Amino acid sequence: MCHNRQVWGRKSQQGNMIIMAVFVIVVMGMLALSLSRMQWSNQDILTRDVLGTRAWFLAHSGNEWALTKLFPLDGEETDAALSTRCSNISGEAGSDAVTTILSGSQLSDICSDFVIQCDAPGMAVPDDLKFYKVVSTVTCGSGKYQVKRSQEIWVKGMENDS
Repeated sequence: MCHNRQVWGRKSQQGNMIIMAVFVIVVMGMLALSLSRMQWSNQDILTRDVLGTRAWFLAHSGNEWALTKLFPLDGEETDAALSTRCSNISGEAGSDAVTTILSGSQLSDICSDFVIQCDAPGMAVPDDLKFYKVVSTVTCGSGKYQVKRSQEIWVKGMENDS
């Protein structure tokens, strides 16, 4: 009779092993699923981060270009000249700059809606308090992964002591 007891104990343990194996497979599957979701989330964040950095640097480049046009080395520093250069930046010259910057950076397929604007204050202020606002705005990506960055700088005309 002892012999029958051992055989009966093994058969009951074999059923428990199947349940434990199914449990381990289910737990491992859920772990693999959660890890793949986490990896997908990290890729989503990285894509947005890269697009945001590209847009930020393009907006920065647009502002630097605008500053070189507002304050050329050989330009006169009168308020009228600064106002004229500011309106040129918002017009055709700004569009040409955008085309040049994008074509040199291989980002024309990735980034769009690149706008450089220069605005004078709308209210009447004395010439020594007159500031100009330069804004560069860039949108990179498309659809779900679209990121927009904007940089704004304020500039003031330089006074001539001559």
